[in-house]
Amino acid sequence: FVNSVLNRNLFGFRRYQVKPAMWKITTTTLLDRDADSGTEFLDEDDLDQVSAFKVQLFLEDQNGRRLDFEEVGSGISYVLPILASLHAAKTSWIAQPELHLHPAAQCEMGDVFLRAFNRGHFSVVETHSEHLLLRVLKRIRQTTRGLEIDDDLKCAPEAVSVLYFDPHEDGSTQIRQMRVSRLGDFKDRWPHGFFEERGRELFDE
Repeated sequence: FVNSVLNRNLFGFRRYQVKPAMWKITTTTLLDRDADSGTEFLDEDDLDQVSAFKVQLFLEDQNGRRLDFEEVGSGISYVLPILASLHAAKTSWIAQPELHLHPAAQCEMGDVFLRAFNRGHFSVVETHSEHLLLRVLKRIRQTTRGLEIDDDLKCAPEAVSVLYFDPHEDGSTQIRQMRVSRLGDFKDRWPHGFFEERGRELFDE
C-alpha cells in the first residue's frame, strides 16, 4: 500500500519507493558471567556464535537512485508513518497530515485517505488543509455524477463526517457537524469565514 500510494504522484514525478537493505551480523560471546566465580573468559571451544539481522530502509527514486531519508524533503518523513498506519490499522488517528507538504501533495493526501477507506481502513483526521478537504469533496461530486474514476477513489457523502471545532473566549469549544451534499459541497455555512481567506487576500475590499 505504501509504495502503491507513493507511485501515484504523491510527491510528483519522483515516484519514490521504499526499499529495504539487510545485513547479517554475527557476534561472538567472549565472556561468561557466573554467579559464583564472576566473569570469566570462555575457552575457544565454548564460544557462542550469535547471528542477527540489521535492516535499513531507504528511498529509491524514478531513476533508481538510493536516497537516505535525510536527503529528501521532510514531508516524506512525516507521511510515511501515516501511510503505514493506514495500511496496518483498522482505524488511524492522524493529526495534520498536511505538514511540510506542497499544496498539490495535500490534495493527493485526500485521495490516500479514500484509498485506505475503500480497503476497509478508517481514519479520524485533524486538519487545517483546505486542499485535502476540497479533494475529498471533488471525489464525492465525481462519484455522484457517475464519472469514470478509480474505484478506490469513489466516495459517498454519508461516508464523510466533517466536524468543525469552534473555540470560544470562555475556554469552551463548540463542535459543529458540517453536512456534505451529494454534489460535493457543504449544506451548512462555515463559521467565522472559514475557507474565505483566498478571497480576502485577492481583493482589497
